[in-house]
Amino acid sequence: MAEIIFVTGGSRSGKSKFAEDYVLERATNPAYFATAIPFDDEMKQRVQIHQERRGSIWTNYALPYGLTDDDNELSAHDVILLDCLTLLVFNLMFLIESDYDHLSRERRAEIEIVVLAQIKKMLEQFAELPSKVVIVSNEIGLGIVPENALSRLYRDIVGRANQLVASSAKNVYFVISGIPLKIKG
Repeated sequence: MAEIIFVTGGSRSGKSKFAEDYVLERATNPAYFATAIPFDDEMKQRVQIHQERRGSIWTNYALPYGLTDDDNELSAHDVILLDCLTLLVFNLMFLIESDYDHLSRERRAEIEIVVLAQIKKMLEQFAELPSKVVIVSNEIGLGIVPENALSRLYRDIVGRANQLVASSAKNVYFVISGIPLKIKG
C-alpha cells in the first residue's frame, strides 16, 4: 500500500522544489506525474524550466486527467511525485464542461461530484502501488473570494480535493516562503 505525502502551499511558495527534494532524498527510481497541459508559450516555458531543474533521473509521465487503468508502469517506481493536483482538477473540470458562464447550482454540484470521484479513484489507485506518492497542490482558498462563479467553483473543488488528499496522507506539509511546515504526521 502506498504511503501518501501531501505538500500544499501558495503559488511560488517553494512547494514543488521541496517535493522534488523530498522525493530525491528517498528514491532510487523516481517518477514525475505531470498534470500540466502546455497550451501556450508561457506554460511551455514553465514546463521546460521544471524539466530542466529535475534532470534526467526522473521518468516523466504526462497524465493531465489522472491515472488510467493502463498505468501499470508506475509500480516500477519507488517514489512518485504528482505535480500538481490543482491543475488536475482544472483539467477535469474542463473535460466535463466547457461553458461555465451560465451553470445551474445543480450542474455545479454535479461537476464537483464527478471531479471529486475522480480524485478518490486516483487515491484508491495509488493505494494499490508499492511506492511512496508525493502529491503537490496549491492552497488557493486563502485569498479573497473570487468575483466570478467559475473561479469560486474551482476554489471550492480544489479545497475539497485537498481535504480528500490530506485525509489520506500520512504526512502533510504546508510550504510558506520556501519553508516547509509539517502539519500532519
